[in-house]
Amino acid sequence: MNLGRLHQLEAEFLERYPGGFDNPEMQAIAARHRKDRMEAGAQAGFGPEAFGNEAAVCERFARLLGKSSVLSVFEKPRLREAIASFTPPEVFGFAEALKDRLHGDARRGFEGMVRILSDHKLAKWPVISVLPAYLRPQDEVFVKPTTAKAVVAAMDLPLTYRPRPDWAFYEGYRAAFHQMIAATDKSLSPSTLAFGGFLMMSL
Repeated sequence: MNLGRLHQLEAEFLERYPGGFDNPEMQAIAARHRKDRMEAGAQAGFGPEAFGNEAAVCERFARLLGKSSVLSVFEKPRLREAIASFTPPEVFGFAEALKDRLHGDARRGFEGMVRILSDHKLAKWPVISVLPAYLRPQDEVFVKPTTAKAVVAAMDLPLTYRPRPDWAFYEGYRAAFHQMIAATDKSLSPSTLAFGGFLMMSL
């Protein structure tokens, strides 16, 4: 990992925004993303006890992602329409995949989500990765394709980005994120989403 490049980006960002994400300008930007509301929605709708009704789980997923500021305006209606068109086996399978991803075998859940959404041409990194990042903002990471590609290149990460989400890349990218967070000022990482925002703005 190119820590020298990372520290250069850190110094430039903190010179521009003293205090990192505590800086008033950054606080104003963060407020537009409704972080607290999105995290609360994830906690309320996708805790371990919330998976009794598979159709409701799928609907909550579409509704929460429809409110997300980090998803494309083009992806949101397509996702809503796709989930509304799920067959009964898809409803059951997607709800089970979400439960696994969040509270069980994470890899199996991730791959189940990708498999089902692939049939609707919606197996995209933002759709797959945003809910876990809202539910566990100190652990999981949001994969924004343009940022991920830039991070891999700038930080000399031994990872190969592909448009179709795959677990091996996710694990490696998440591990690299936590290495970078540990090596930088805490004001840059009130959450992994915030740290991703720092990288997106800096690269």
